[in-house]
Amino acid sequence: MAYLTKAVLAVAFAAFATSASAQPVMPGAGGGGGQAAPAPAPAPGGSPGGSPGGLIATMNPQQLAQILNGLTIDNKPINMTVKTFDDKTGGVIIPFWGDQLYSGVLPIQCQPDGTGCKTLQFFANFGKQSSVDMNWMNSWNDYYLGVKVSVMDNGEMLFEYDLPLFSGVSADYIRNCTVFFKAVVDTAFTYKPGQKGG
Repeated sequence: MAYLTKAVLAVAFAAFATSASAQPVMPGAGGGGGQAAPAPAPAPGGSPGGSPGGLIATMNPQQLAQILNGLTIDNKPINMTVKTFDDKTGGVIIPFWGDQLYSGVLPIQCQPDGTGCKTLQFFANFGKQSSVDMNWMNSWNDYYLGVKVSVMDNGEMLFEYDLPLFSGVSADYIRNCTVFFKAVVDTAFTYKPGQKGG
């Protein structure tokens, strides 16, 4: 019985304890954890994998860069680079928030050779955020549909949004999801747990 009483008190204390529920802040310059700058995007080539009706069901980083080429967000053209990682996977690095925050889109669920990727994973690595706690992240994840926040094993806060391509999507849909991801993550700078209306 004493154990149960202590457990109830511990839960009550955790529920009412003052928590760090501040918004995330822009990490220091580099934001990518000291990673080298990605190489410039190659010239567009090839076309994404199709499905019936001309929809895109698979792609690779180069094809994604081709689709996003010329996209503007907040009335500014996006800058992007295609990066190949040590494990031979790749992605399109897009500094949505400048060089201070490592962000972009990773084609995932690919064939062993890196082609035929069936999902796009949008990401923004906010680095370590001492002003944000689990209450803030849980509230965010409960409130926002699609774009989720988590803490990686190294303690860095990561926003992610997965776009499945399985049944096929249009190039416009991919561009719209890119704009959507940035717009939703932009609200993190002012989001407060329990607020109404985003």
